[in-house]
Amino acid sequence: MIPIYEDQDNFKCIDLLNQVHDSILFQISLSYNWVQHAEALIKLIELMLTPLIWHGSSFILPVDLKVGTNLGKEIGVKYAQNAETMAVRLREIYEECIRAREEVPLGSILQDSESDDGELLGVDGAS
Repeated sequence: MIPIYEDQDNFKCIDLLNQVHDSILFQISLSYNWVQHAEALIKLIELMLTPLIWHGSSFILPVDLKVGTNLGKEIGVKYAQNAETMAVRLREIYEECIRAREEVPLGSILQDSESDDGELLGVDGAS
């Protein structure tokens, strides 16, 4: 995911945390607005949907996007080419994650190692 580092005009809000094969884990700070989140994610998804050529055959790997406030509790997001539409959905998912976190017993929260400074996002290149 070298373009995340090289193309700071489009990906400055993305902090890449981990990449394993065709899966990446990153976070976007909540200091960026939801439309900025959506625009960066749309550009990232489009980058990952670039056709690959192998032995003369062209194919595209499917891409899944999951959003959450911690690992293991992500919610899938349907890809939208319109940033405003996707921004609304991202905000709704974030609020849903926060509500779910508030409903968890205190002992469970103490065991989580999540951070409140940004939401964790992951893009998985294989479905």
